[in-house]
Amino acid sequence: MTRMSEWKSGRRGGLPAALALAALLAVGFGLVGAPSAAAAEADALPGSYQLPLHAAAASAKGGTPVATGDSAPAATKDGAPAAKGDGSASATAKSGVPTAKRDGSASAAGKEPRAIKPAHPASFAITGMKYLQGRSLAAGEFTFRLGVAGVASIPPQSDLPKKLRQGSSLSAAEKYELVTEADLTYYPSATQPAPSDITVENAADGTVAFEPLVFDATSVGETATQRHQGAIFCYTIAELPPRNADGTLKDGVTRDALGRYVYRGVTYDNSVKRVYLYAYETGDDSSNPEIAVVPLGDAAFAGAPLKSAVGSGMGFVNTFNGAVLDSYRGAVSLDGDAIASGEFNFAVREVGEDGKLIDEHEVSCEASKGGHAAPIQLIADATYDEPGRFFYAVSQIESARSVASRVTLDESSYVITVEVRKGDDDRLDAAVTYVRKKPADSDQWVDVDLDAKPSPVVWENTSKA
Repeated sequence: MTRMSEWKSGRRGGLPAALALAALLAVGFGLVGAPSAAAAEADALPGSYQLPLHAAAASAKGGTPVATGDSAPAATKDGAPAAKGDGSASATAKSGVPTAKRDGSASAAGKEPRAIKPAHPASFAITGMKYLQGRSLAAGEFTFRLGVAGVASIPPQSDLPKKLRQGSSLSAAEKYELVTEADLTYYPSATQPAPSDITVENAADGTVAFEPLVFDATSVGETATQRHQGAIFCYTIAELPPRNADGTLKDGVTRDALGRYVYRGVTYDNSVKRVYLYAYETGDDSSNPEIAVVPLGDAAFAGAPLKSAVGSGMGFVNTFNGAVLDSYRGAVSLDGDAIASGEFNFAVREVGEDGKLIDEHEVSCEASKGGHAAPIQLIADATYDEPGRFFYAVSQIESARSVASRVTLDESSYVITVEVRKGDDDRLDAAVTYVRKKPADSDQWVDVDLDAKPSPVVWENTSKA
């Protein structure tokens, strides 16, 4: 994962073309040695490029540059070859015994190379929360996409790794600020970990979780120096607008004045979460190296609405601007006898003003003790995203109890009218305004008192003689 730091125009300081090319080759490929003058000039150009650690070095005594790259090794006082800049085997000045290469290859004829254990990989799962204000959240209601935004290498002389590593005295917010203010460039990389599925849906409790990302030595760096410095991996997370299977927006999707998507009364969060994961190799050649991952930014975007979060970490927040009818209950009785939960069933059909069927389903009664009617949840968490009238036709249907126990069912039918109105504050409000009943022995519909107890909608079943 060798990367050249960002080359900035206007900051080259008049570096001659030939010298710039030589330095560039030393950085990107390590093919040629860079003159010490180039090293000094590169140090004066932060963010332009960095020379390898072995690119230019002087001997401890005389300041004579040591050959680097593929150049021939310089001779010591006794004529023994000095170590090459790439760490390959060479003789020492006194004994002539070859030294070991850093990469663990053979250091002398007849000796086994020292094995370096590969770093143990680490995994990290990006997770967060989805919040919906104004009504209940359903599982799978919203979809989120993880974007792979690139990798930034850290220059060898930078002190950023020391500040970001585990055990640093800096807080997560301070580390996040350092990364955002650092002069880093993020490049696409084939070794950047990514999940097999980059889109996920929210769970019933609002959890948004992507599959874990696995970081190994290959993804962190090609050389030991790069792996020790580490790299910063950037990801983005965004909520997707409602779309059809072919990718087109669903009918009814609009945008508000701020450009946010609005669908069925829900205004979508258009924020983009930015995740930074600093990964590096711990230990050295003599220990058991491991890959460590430090999460920064929105790596855990779980902050709830109206709760403070420093710099990052807020969850996705959508707002339902419509109306909600939490509950409307009916009741059923059986000659004053106790009723078990689910003994009697009822059909509910929701119809709009235009006569189109909106929804239909069945509900069952709850349990009751003797002498009391059993409650029935006829309407629950109904949502409305526009003004109008909505009608609920309800009737009793056959159940196991009615057949086995020879019960005569009350065949009365009811229509419950819900009106949705917009108030002075432009907010919608929903309320039951009418209940009409057609008794089993009549073809006429009659209005029912909305204050009737236990409910305006009651079925009175009887036991057969």
